[in-house]
Amino acid sequence: MSSKSKKLYACIECGYETSKWMGRCVRCGKWGTLKELEKEKLNRKGKKVKNLKVEKLSNKKIKGSSLKRLSTDFAELNRVLGGGFVRGEVILLGGEPGVGKTTLLLQVLDGLSKKGNKCIYVSAEESLDQLSTHSIRLKLDNKSGVICDSDIDSILATLSGKKLDLVVIDSIQTVKTEDMQGIRGGVGQVKECASRIVHFAKEKNITVILIGHITKGGNIAGPKVIEHLVDAILYLEGDSALDIRFIKSLKNRFASTRDVGVFKFERSGFKDLANTSEAFLESHEPRVGVCKGVIYEGRRAILIEVQALTTESAFSAPQRVVKGIGKAKIQMLCALLTKYTKANFLNRDVYINLANGLKVKDDSLDLSIVLALLSSYFDKEVDPYRVAIGEISLTGMIYSTDLIKNKVKVVSDLGYKEIIIPSKAKSIVKSSKREVKYINDIKEIDRIL
Repeated sequence: MSSKSKKLYACIECGYETSKWMGRCVRCGKWGTLKELEKEKLNRKGKKVKNLKVEKLSNKKIKGSSLKRLSTDFAELNRVLGGGFVRGEVILLGGEPGVGKTTLLLQVLDGLSKKGNKCIYVSAEESLDQLSTHSIRLKLDNKSGVICDSDIDSILATLSGKKLDLVVIDSIQTVKTEDMQGIRGGVGQVKECASRIVHFAKEKNITVILIGHITKGGNIAGPKVIEHLVDAILYLEGDSALDIRFIKSLKNRFASTRDVGVFKFERSGFKDLANTSEAFLESHEPRVGVCKGVIYEGRRAILIEVQALTTESAFSAPQRVVKGIGKAKIQMLCALLTKYTKANFLNRDVYINLANGLKVKDDSLDLSIVLALLSSYFDKEVDPYRVAIGEISLTGMIYSTDLIKNKVKVVSDLGYKEIIIPSKAKSIVKSSKREVKYINDIKEIDRIL
């Protein structure tokens, strides 16, 4: 009698596997997410194997080794991809519901189809009528094909009989194979379907884009093995209430992951953002509680507007309402201002916002946040053509940050009159077309405001 096979459980949120059921996943901390993996029904008949040849890497340039890419109509997307899609590449695209994943890819396929490329959109979620509605709204030519089905084996068999350049599968969590038990979106189903798609793409030399659902934690749903199988992982981000979208690369075997694409999202679809340097500014009018800073998204510098409001608190514990920056950062800066300046934030509510819904983790915004807070506290306007760059330590010292020389150059080229930077950056920023003010300590900030 054969011994009873052990059961295996997997977390539907993060893909963690264990032989023992637990109420809470030890990796992601979610409750009730461990489900039993169904036994695979795949054909496991033995097959002949052969000895493979072990070869050495060549130091000589290989003829024809340059990657052939499919360039899209979006310069920002091409930037992130490294020039376009690589043939045989598998890309996983994630994003919050409603951020515009389907819209972007329908536009990409339409643009490639107009150039003579053969493209197909596979939808396991939306019907043909729903996709047609999107197409009419976007005013597309509809030269690319559409398949509405969820059986991955039938889908791949249909695609194998066609000469294609690019395929979109929407989504990897909604397709399934009858060779495995379990519902669509289960760990086993997702893992097996992804594996078959990757094999198909490499064998047929066709670019495949997989759309992925997002969990509550902001990660792509399903086992982590999917992220290892694919060649690139892209995230489409942005506040659904605003018209700015970012596309970022977390992994790319054929390009750098440091570039970021910026789009304007309108009813008519996505458009490349022409002037990204000042896209996140609301105006150049002098206002109380507003100061400009500079951050780096990928390899490009972006000017952003920090908005601050502070009022006397009606509560025993003052409120700290923050959008776009970590709340702990604002609490620290308020404590520093209370300790080292004439301002007292112990009994005041503080509201901080970054214009146009941007979310950042750049410490060089410390100085611009502090100036915006003091501007609101003392009801004094900040010159709209003043930009502050610097990180503030717990002792009140102001330090230089990464790429400060590049940031100063960008601000100067855009025509801003005054730049405030740490004294420690004097040796780095030797000359500038604009007026540069140096500050060493937060205690000196009164003379600048």
